[in-house]
Amino acid sequence: MADFEKHFFQELKQKTPDFLIIDLYTDALKKIAFIKANQAVTISPIIEQSRIRQDLAIEKLVSQENWQQFLEEWIRAVQLFKERISPYLAEEQLILNQAELTTSYFDARGEKVAYKNLPQLMKYNQLWLELDQHFFKKYFRKPM
Repeated sequence: MADFEKHFFQELKQKTPDFLIIDLYTDALKKIAFIKANQAVTISPIIEQSRIRQDLAIEKLVSQENWQQFLEEWIRAVQLFKERISPYLAEEQLILNQAELTTSYFDARGEKVAYKNLPQLMKYNQLWLELDQHFFKKYFRKPM
């Protein structure tokens, strides 16, 4: 609901949080659907698994498969986000949760086993790291 209604900044102004934790997981793994030229939503698992996806009037779909296009749209959105959030939160109040997908697990015998889709997981992790770096550079202008 929050993705579609776009009340985030009004709520931020009212609640005045001490910190905002930002996680770019969905940015690295999920497509972006433009409903209007200036309104986009992430095709999250909730949207993917519901009829909302079928009901969306998507004008443009951007995915990580066309990395250059995705990155251009994403960087533009990060800049807009920075402009919109700066009246409410200082840089010191933003926390970037840097993480990655696990590439292995321990089987029933306690042995470490790589997931079968290891190349895809590693690709997602690389994209995620690159987005983290762009975000960090845009907000803090210091290398990670």
